[in-house]
Amino acid sequence: MPPAPSSNLNTFRHLCCGLLAVFALGACSVAPTRPTLNDAALPELVPIRAFTANVDHIDGFEVSPDGRKLLWNGVSRLRPALKWRDLETGETGVKRFKSRSPNAFWAADSQHILYSSDNGGRENYRVVAWDTASNTQAAITPPGDVVAYVVHVPHAASEDIYIAHNGRDRQWFDLYRYNLATQKVVLQSENLDAVVTRMVDDSGRERLRVRLDGDDFIAEINEHGTFRELLRHDHFSNWYPIDLSQDESSVLALSNRNRDKLALVSTRLSDGRESVLLEHPRVDIGNVSINYDTKELVYYQNYDGYPQDVAVDPAIKQLLAPLRSDSPHSINITSISRDRKTGTVQHYDHTGSTHYLIEGGGTSLTELGQSPSRKRADVWTNTEPFSIPARDGLMLHGYLTRPKLSPVAGPVPTVVHVHGGPWARDYWGYGDMRQMLANRGYAVLQVNFRGSTGYGRAHRDAAKGEFAGKMHTDLTDALDWAVASGVADPDKVAIMGGSYGGYATLVGLAFTPERFACGIDVVGPSDLASLLEDAPAHWQPHMPFWHAFVGDPAVPAERTALDSRSPLYRASHVQSPVMIVHGRNDPRVKIDQSDRMVKALREAGKDVIYKTVEDEGHGFSHWKNQLAYFRDVEDFLADCLGGRSSGFDFFELGSWAF
Repeated sequence: MPPAPSSNLNTFRHLCCGLLAVFALGACSVAPTRPTLNDAALPELVPIRAFTANVDHIDGFEVSPDGRKLLWNGVSRLRPALKWRDLETGETGVKRFKSRSPNAFWAADSQHILYSSDNGGRENYRVVAWDTASNTQAAITPPGDVVAYVVHVPHAASEDIYIAHNGRDRQWFDLYRYNLATQKVVLQSENLDAVVTRMVDDSGRERLRVRLDGDDFIAEINEHGTFRELLRHDHFSNWYPIDLSQDESSVLALSNRNRDKLALVSTRLSDGRESVLLEHPRVDIGNVSINYDTKELVYYQNYDGYPQDVAVDPAIKQLLAPLRSDSPHSINITSISRDRKTGTVQHYDHTGSTHYLIEGGGTSLTELGQSPSRKRADVWTNTEPFSIPARDGLMLHGYLTRPKLSPVAGPVPTVVHVHGGPWARDYWGYGDMRQMLANRGYAVLQVNFRGSTGYGRAHRDAAKGEFAGKMHTDLTDALDWAVASGVADPDKVAIMGGSYGGYATLVGLAFTPERFACGIDVVGPSDLASLLEDAPAHWQPHMPFWHAFVGDPAVPAERTALDSRSPLYRASHVQSPVMIVHGRNDPRVKIDQSDRMVKALREAGKDVIYKTVEDEGHGFSHWKNQLAYFRDVEDFLADCLGGRSSGFDFFELGSWAF
């Protein structure tokens, strides 16, 4: 079959711009073609490299437990890196990585940095300890098809850490103690009781655990070496233990047992009775910060439209007061030292983040730096929360980001950007993709459809049996609202997303093809039955949750229903161009999901562009792959929706060297 017209146009653009870039190291930008964009003044066209390859990137600041060192993510010699600095001597260190630098944190000895290392997106995470004194590293957990994570870092100064991995049984995680000085690993507890969550103290003792028992989860308290049942909950309620109270008579937890919203509770150990300490009428309680010594609440966050953060501790409230303003923003306390005299704070809004160091026993703030996006604060456009009723009356919440146009001449091309999960949600704040799309001239519609978390159990559980059903009509209901509001041009709407968002894209194109001019599916499943059958082994304890929402492929009638909601079997209904992108090493949604979808689309004579990424998995961690993906998105949407494109970015030449 000959290439589709849009594929030819993209190839021509890449060829022309690539040749120009070789000689001039410049870009070949494409002006918008849609009249409402072409007739308006747009802000500065931001190059793709500014979203994916900033050499001045900083993030993830954290002070060491002793308050003497600072750790953060940055860039060194054009590579992502972990950096650290001695706050007293100024001595610095760096650890470079080939792809994205990992989320790292200090061990209790304030000398070692801990992080998880993955091989090419396969999610076989190994826990690694980097010694900042000797600049050497030790891989703590075994290689191969093993997933590992850190369970507990002692609060008191210690050379021990507690880790878990599924090296013995791929379905279950055993508990180990690792000594950073001797580099010895000792098995603490073999998981023979289907344990899914542990609360471990500084000595490695399991004070509390949650294990699977048939259709229930049982929380058990350790009393003199014997576990006693504290409470039970099913797969559709949550109880997340945080810490024991100071007198150890109760446990602090986030719970939605016997209620709709997730609340901060105190659960009495004698009888499992809960007392609500903190709740919100409309949304789940978000992040909470607890004083490790007093076990008192320091601050908490909610995400009801704009973020809301509340400092409970009077000293913290006074310290953060200078960062407050009338415009939407949020403040995160990202770390604090053992003596609570030194820490780090992140202030963010729709333009990015500024990071601060808490000094002087909590009496002063010193700026550490800003995210590169803050350099273009005047270019970005605010993201507006919205709430609307779905067709069945369920309240939907989400975010609308409008392009910055002057004047606004009418409805604009729109991208429905669907989050993954689906048990996740979109948040307010700066986002590279949403701002890139708005900068190209598109409105961006993000919907926390039914099934999304954060709005209570009823909102989440309304998604049972609604894959390709009401979960999808929630998106089109929000789109109808955007059209009726004069924002969205109904003839120029794209749908895109990753993981579940990729599935939602395929559903949109295959089930309601008249609504979307094109779609971009990233690592999305196309066949629900095989998605569940091929799930990783350590997902198995939670498969009843999946079966309740989607169906059990082992039950013939449910498998038939799964097939009826799978875009793979409706490829012939697709009418619009689609781009599909998938990492070869994806362990969650196997690349076979996209291979088969592309094959079905091509056999049906559909317009499909297929991009595979050899060294990635369920998402893209290397900047060269992110750069290529963003470039493909802007060119594909320029063809489909008529927005502008920055053209060949000369960083694409440099990326070939990596």
